[in-house]
Amino acid sequence: MKKLTTTAIAAVLLLLTATALADVIVTLHDGKEIRTTSVTYDGKNVKLADGTGYPRDALKRIALIHNEPEPARTAAEAPEDVQEMLKTAEDALRRFPNAKSILLIDHGFEEKRANGTLLYRYRTAQKILHPDKLYLATRGLYYEEERSKARIIQARSIDPDGTVHDYDPASVKVSEPSRDAVSFGRGKRMTYQIPGVKLGSIVDYTHEWEVFNPYDPEMFFPTWNFAGTEPFVHSRLEVVMPREQKLHYVTRNIPQAASKPRTFPGRGTTTYVWEITNQAGVIEEPSMPPVSDVVPRLECSPFKDWSYIKNWASERLLPRMKPTEKLKKLVAEQTEGIDDIQEKIAALYHYVQRNIQYNSIKGSIASGMCGHPASETFDKKRGDCIDVAVLLSALLRIAGIQEAYPVWVSTNNSATTPTQIPTLGGNHAIVEIHLEKEVFYIDPTAANYRYPTFRYDDHGVWAINPILAKISPVPVPDPATCMVSREFGVTLSAQGDAAVTYLSTRTGAWESGARGYFIRANEEQQKKMMNSIVNSYSPGAKLTSYEIVNAKDLSKPLEWRMVFTLPAYTVKAGDLLIFKIPGLSHSFPEVALEKRNYDIDYKSSEEKRHKVTLNVPEGYHVKYLPPELELTSDYVTYRASCTREGDTITFEDTYRQLTRFVPVKDYALHRALLQKIARYSREHIFFERK
Repeated sequence: MKKLTTTAIAAVLLLLTATALADVIVTLHDGKEIRTTSVTYDGKNVKLADGTGYPRDALKRIALIHNEPEPARTAAEAPEDVQEMLKTAEDALRRFPNAKSILLIDHGFEEKRANGTLLYRYRTAQKILHPDKLYLATRGLYYEEERSKARIIQARSIDPDGTVHDYDPASVKVSEPSRDAVSFGRGKRMTYQIPGVKLGSIVDYTHEWEVFNPYDPEMFFPTWNFAGTEPFVHSRLEVVMPREQKLHYVTRNIPQAASKPRTFPGRGTTTYVWEITNQAGVIEEPSMPPVSDVVPRLECSPFKDWSYIKNWASERLLPRMKPTEKLKKLVAEQTEGIDDIQEKIAALYHYVQRNIQYNSIKGSIASGMCGHPASETFDKKRGDCIDVAVLLSALLRIAGIQEAYPVWVSTNNSATTPTQIPTLGGNHAIVEIHLEKEVFYIDPTAANYRYPTFRYDDHGVWAINPILAKISPVPVPDPATCMVSREFGVTLSAQGDAAVTYLSTRTGAWESGARGYFIRANEEQQKKMMNSIVNSYSPGAKLTSYEIVNAKDLSKPLEWRMVFTLPAYTVKAGDLLIFKIPGLSHSFPEVALEKRNYDIDYKSSEEKRHKVTLNVPEGYHVKYLPPELELTSDYVTYRASCTREGDTITFEDTYRQLTRFVPVKDYALHRALLQKIARYSREHIFFERK
């Protein structure tokens, strides 16, 4: 990482000398940020206003928060609306002194017209208080020429003295958005710069989109977060509907008084308005739920039930799963000689995973939500999540599994799908299978998951089956389906050297991640990684050999073997030989905080198994073995034991995380349990010279 030079720090300090009232942000290389009113520099160290000192090499950046020149005029000379905004910003700074930015205005407008066309408008005014927010000077709007048009209503920055810098319409650039190797779409991007943006500025702009040729005139799903990681003064959503149509909505985390909209009749319309004022931003915590799940959130639908979406999706999905001769031939080839239905599913699952490249080419809501025909995806050997879900569902149906369906999900790192109202929601698609009264899910987009495991970010979410007009939970699977097991066989000499054999087996995300790496990495990269791992157990470790088994065969478990030596592995203390149990390490950053405001969200379950077998070294006897430990809660189980049989010692421990969530109310107990496990992982085995 690049370090600040003496010249760079001196330049900042020289600037500070001229602006004694400026606040300063000092950022360290470890990520810590410190706000102070002044800094001094003696050529080696930087000292803050409270006397705290830091060496130059510990600093990553020094930045001014308010670096304004002397006002050429007073704010009172500014237009009335600017004066009002400056006053709002001044009041907000007193309420939210540590924010990186403050949303002064956060207003949305969404209108569904009687003729099916749509109008969207968004205005924001944001006070910039941190260098990380200077990117707000560059704005962009995406639109599709044949369906919509976009406009910049106004855009400006406002200095603390009231000076206004309006954007120049001539500076707007229109281009096709950059497209990576796996995503292609229609549309253009309008970009422009807001001039004069610096720390202390207010960035104020209004954008508008008119959809004059919607993909479907009935589809309209307003969604709004009333907060985020930064605080806001006033957030409002205004939704306009034709009077004869009712708007259905659901709210989360919204105070009761603000959860119901104010309604206003218009000429043939009904306007719904929700608004919340003066909310602090979310202070993010380790392993917390997505921000959209903890802030006040609103989601709307024009439908009271799933009938319209069911009909719309079925008309598109079912024909796309039509069997063709090519698809029938493929199923026959892939399942030849296989009688067991689970093995047939596995064979087709693995075929799609390995043979269809992820590549998204979308031009409409129909292809976006319902994909391309299965035969087309098969012929082109490419497709995105809904394309491969349609293809795999079609193949499974040909194989005799008639209830195989493409379903929509919102992955567990995004906002949770509402269940109370029908929506055309989700950012992903997977496959739902009904087999002998059992319902389960698989996801063919991830190439290295071995059946029946599937991507962990699909776990614990809601699946929308539009063909059945049903929404169902995707369960969090048993921890054994996301498991890593490590076994060490240690031969310990009287001198304290250790000869080690290592075997790791894995399932689920653990297996998928390792398998993907081993497939991509060449032999030199693999060997480098192995050496890095063995040296993590002890400096000076020497890798003798390694073997990776079944990396490319998805039908078989991945095995990873190593043989290595750890010279002088034990610590000698007088007559004692102290043996650190290799691989015994448990850390839990999610419980670093004494208290939490938000639940822990692990995304899924997991299991970690660990076994070490070693001999009593010649000339020594056992002085101390770690005690047995067994801990159990609704969220975690942990068992550890260390036994001796003759001259052989066996240590085993198993950690099982059982659930996706740990609620705040149980955090203290959960934290105490994990801290016990972390402390136990510092246990050693002691031998004493005979």
